[in-house]
Amino acid sequence: MAYSTEAVAAHPDTPTICGSHGLENPLTSPTGSKWTYSGQTGHGTFSAVDNTHSVYPIVALHNRDLGGEDTRPSVSTVTEYYLVLRTSGGVSFDTVVLCMGNADTYPVTNALLETADDDAFATNLTTIWNLGGPGNNKRQVVMLGTRYNNVDRVRLRLQRGSAWQPQVTELWLTRRYNIAQQPKGPWDEQSRRSDVSITRTKGGLFTVYSRATGGRYGTARFESDASADYGNFRSGLAGADYAAKPFLWVDNPNTSPGSAIVVVSPAAQIEAALQSWALSARDFELQFEESAPYKVKE
Repeated sequence: MAYSTEAVAAHPDTPTICGSHGLENPLTSPTGSKWTYSGQTGHGTFSAVDNTHSVYPIVALHNRDLGGEDTRPSVSTVTEYYLVLRTSGGVSFDTVVLCMGNADTYPVTNALLETADDDAFATNLTTIWNLGGPGNNKRQVVMLGTRYNNVDRVRLRLQRGSAWQPQVTELWLTRRYNIAQQPKGPWDEQSRRSDVSITRTKGGLFTVYSRATGGRYGTARFESDASADYGNFRSGLAGADYAAKPFLWVDNPNTSPGSAIVVVSPAAQIEAALQSWALSARDFELQFEESAPYKVKE
């Protein structure tokens, strides 16, 4: 087995940060990332429809415009597809996020995440995650009980009972860092805002132009004397270049992992400072804004 595993310690149902995105450094053809119908990296490949629908969007999540890009095969005549991914240096992850852009039109019958020791996916084939039938749920977030380290081959297996064309908009293989307490007040886990412009005629008529509506925002402030809390805070943001890149914020990872949202941190807060006010206690905070497409709109 080319990779290793370790158990993930239990953690409370409190805010969790996932900063890393293990698919940022894929290998290129002929053994790189691609769609296939055989499940092997070198056989039965589909060319992308065009660059807009290549595999690039899901392997560059930290840098891409989160405005709805997706990857898809170039045909729609097959019932089973594999999105095969090779990574440079291996991926370490314990959290998986899968978003399907057309799941409402083509409910998925079965979805599996698999790994193996060879490009044919024949040696030590292992199912990391068997989602079963996600149906028309566009966003799936799974907190695994096992951390997989140095995985260099992974494939997403998608099945339906009839021919279709899957559209994958996001696939995160990331590592989570839990802060074992709720933010201190004032804190509203449902705070949302909209971005609009308003014009007014001379007659007093207002016209509202909506650019984006319903995005989460907030400032999470913590106070802790547990080194694990502020250590996890730092480590989670380090995976996103200290909040210079988008990252995942999960309010309740145990009871509602599907509530995970992609957020960014305004430039003024990127430093994510931890202020020491006692022998071992620290104050730390993170200001964030959700990046579209917004979870509330799904």
